Parts: sequence; structure tokens; C-alpha cells
Amino acid sequence: MAKKITILTSKGGSGKTTTAVNLSAALATQGKRCLLVDLDPQCSCSDWLGYTDAEEQSFILDALLGNADISDGIQQTYLDNLHLLPCSMHLFQAETHLSNEIANDTLLSMALESVDEQYDYIVIDVTPTMGVLAYNAIYAAKNLLIPVETSYIAMRAIRSIMKVVELMQQRRDDSI
Repeated sequence: MAKKITILTSKGGSGKTTTAVNLSAALATQGKRCLLVDLDPQCSCSDWLGYTDAEEQSFILDALLGNADISDGIQQTYLDNLHLLPCSMHLFQAETHLSNEIANDTLLSMALESVDEQYDYIVIDVTPTMGVLAYNAIYAAKNLLIPVETSYIAMRAIRSIMKVVELMQQRRDDSI
């Protein structure tokens, strides 16, 4: 079973994507089988790893909606042991499409079940907005990394994130 790590912050420009890409690459060079999930519609992880077809497909959104198997969208990168589930510009539509789904914060977790045994680590990079994609990433991972710059506004954002995480943990515990 893969150890899932979500890289999350509600403030842009804090090093979230840099952390996700470099952590994934470091794990892969250590011989760990790693999947990097680019769940940010800006597609920065995908760009960093040379995947340029993000505008051509709507794969992650289709997988979250249950219309595709997530394993079909996984791409090999230039590093051995590092695979990428590239983002799609179509993720900008996720809030609209996923808001009416039942248990819409569990969709990523369910989609990743089919590939969980194939990886040692699954690292998830998320958009810096606290919406349905971020909630899915929080729910899917037991581990969160929250890059933070040392400013008052960034520290205040951490409190907001932690409140959301605590509510989601309570919800998860209540459903077990």
C-alpha cells in the first residue's frame, strides 16, 4: 500500500509544486516507486516533468467522475521509478462538475485504489484554493506537507487549513 502525501497550502507562490516535484524525484532516485498526481489546473508539475498534452485531455476529471480508470492516464517520466498522473486544464471545471457528486471529497481516494499497490509513495500536488480538489487530496492522503513562508498572512492561512483538516479527519473517523 502506497504512503500518500499531499502537498497543500492556500497561498500561491509558497513552493508547493517545487516541493512536490523534488520530493517525488528524490524518492524515485532512492529506488522508491513514486506516482506524482498533478491536481492543480495550472499543470505546473506536468510542465516540470515535460508532459505537454495537458490541454488535449480531460483525464483526471473523467477518472474522478468514474468515467475512466486512473491507471490509463499515468505517464512514465524521464526518471526511473517516477510516474506522473498529469493534470488537465479541464480541472478548472472540477468545482462545477464535482459539486453535485455524492461524497465528492472521496473521489480521488477511490480512484487511486486501483493503483495503490503499484507504488511506494503517491505525492499529490494541489491547487492553492480550498475547494473540492483540495478536499479530495486531503481525504486521500494520511500525510500533509504544508510549505509556508515566514509571514503573518501565510501563518494565518495555516490555521484555516488545519481547521479544514480537523473537520475532515473527524468526518473520516465518524464514517469508519
